[in-house]
Amino acid sequence: MGDDRNWREINLLVARSAAIPSRLDDLERQLSTMSANAERGEFDAALSDTLEHEWTSIQNEIAELIANIETEMEKGQPNEEKDRKKSV
Repeated sequence: MGDDRNWREINLLVARSAAIPSRLDDLERQLSTMSANAERGEFDAALSDTLEHEWTSIQNEIAELIANIETEMEKGQPNEEKDRKKSV
């Protein structure tokens, strides 16, 4: 029963990660726009701050997802496997 719950949690976390590529695509489009504007001598400080915040947010989301998936996977491992990983 516990294994099923762990895999359900892992699947939910993986599903959550599915939004990350589209967020990166949006960020890339916005960076391209900002770059084109900069070439014309226009600089939008607010947009720059927003993009920096979004990039940090994406990085944090990825780190959180990885940590949560690792935690869920460890829950499903036998104790001797957990002990072996801790000693390595």
